[in-house]
Amino acid sequence: MATRDNLKHAIRASCEIVQQPGVIIIGSQSILATWPEAELPEVALQSMELDVCPLADDAAESLADVLDGALGELSLFHETHGFYVDGVGKHTAILPGGFEQRLVAVTDPDTKGYLGYCLDPHDLCVAKLAANRDKDRTFVAALINAHLVDPKVIDERLFWTDLTDHQLTAARSFLAEYATTWNVLGLTAHTPSASLGSPSAPQVYDLVRQVRETTTEHLRDMTPAQREARELDGRHSPSSGSAVQGPGR
Repeated sequence: MATRDNLKHAIRASCEIVQQPGVIIIGSQSILATWPEAELPEVALQSMELDVCPLADDAAESLADVLDGALGELSLFHETHGFYVDGVGKHTAILPGGFEQRLVAVTDPDTKGYLGYCLDPHDLCVAKLAANRDKDRTFVAALINAHLVDPKVIDERLFWTDLTDHQLTAARSFLAEYATTWNVLGLTAHTPSASLGSPSAPQVYDLVRQVRETTTEHLRDMTPAQREARELDGRHSPSSGSAVQGPGR
């Protein structure tokens, strides 16, 4: 079962590997920034994969590949801690306009001050419905049934998203019955009582501007051997390898 400790461990280890002050968490486990595992339906905690996007990367998504090599499936990190990181690019998920302004910034002593920018739960549900796999619909339905997200808000944000007609129709059809029920019964989503969000954290735009130029220059000058060395360093670093048991275990 995925936990908040897993999330914070993944943030810390990923930032150390890509040598950036923050990363963006875009997969289902970003929900843990807003809701603790004790308040989430079990189906929302099944995935042991955390989709992590560097703040800045090159067109070939070299840093995402480095994350895969160091922290990915079947890596030493996965074997040691029981979960893994999937390095992804910024276009992996289809997200509503303005999602950056709604990211939940996670930082505390367990992340060593590194920042993990996690999707707002409603934006996460939009991305899930855009993907429209069985497991995605099951995930969204579980959050709605637990009153953790509002189907009317999800429906509104669909129109802020670059979807095909087919994607929009499928998503709205899925939400229609829920939205009708919520309207009739006057239901509202619960207010998070224990969000990890840090209101004092810098906006993601500010950090991206800070790291983009130096990251681009660094990757341009990095040889394949240096990329491989960074992956190996990550595999054996205290936070990502087996030498020290981190909080994600």
